[in-house]
Amino acid sequence: MQKHRPNLMLFHLLATDSVHHQFGPKSLASLTALALADARVGELYRALESAKLLANTTIIVTADHGFKVVKRQIRPQVLIKQDARIIPEGGTAMVYLKGRKTAAEIKTALQGVEGIERIVEPSEYAALGLPGPAKNHRMADLVLAAKDGYSFAGGDQGDVVSQAAVGSLGSHGYLNTDPEMNAIFIAWGRGIRPHSRIPEVRNLDIGPTIAALLGLKMNGTVGSPLASILTD
Repeated sequence: MQKHRPNLMLFHLLATDSVHHQFGPKSLASLTALALADARVGELYRALESAKLLANTTIIVTADHGFKVVKRQIRPQVLIKQDARIIPEGGTAMVYLKGRKTAAEIKTALQGVEGIERIVEPSEYAALGLPGPAKNHRMADLVLAAKDGYSFAGGDQGDVVSQAAVGSLGSHGYLNTDPEMNAIFIAWGRGIRPHSRIPEVRNLDIGPTIAALLGLKMNGTVGSPLASILTD
């Protein structure tokens, strides 16, 4: 801050994500990681104050996802074997057909598996903000969604469902309809309307908001500046 005085600085606190994955959210370890992150934000604030930059600075504290406690893990590839490729994404898993079985057959094979709350078909993707396979050839043919307390894991050996071990007691990647996937958003400083509150923030809107604070425009984006919290 003293030497380079950047126009924009992005600072990623890695410990919160890794510790939440390892020990689960709201554990003693995860709360300690959050306290450490809070202390680091305090250091940045004091550095700005020391460099006499506070009056012209905006601070945004945010994250890209929330976290859920995991007690059991599901390995759907154990059941499906070579009939489809399943990519685990924590609270969801992406199913890619390999030509041997139809989507309906794969869905039937996975129906009723412990921990699977929902099997989402392409016709339902748009309502969840997911791209359809027709628009994005890399999008899955089916999406599996886990119940509370469950997450998906890789591998085609062993039990389909097993107890989660230390090291995998927290996860994200669940459907965006799950309120526990909501993350923190705090904005303070130059250009921010004091005491303003908004019920929800799309991560897609944060980039355009930062651009607006810098006097720039981000054209061709889905997101837009959060006008209700900006002073002009």
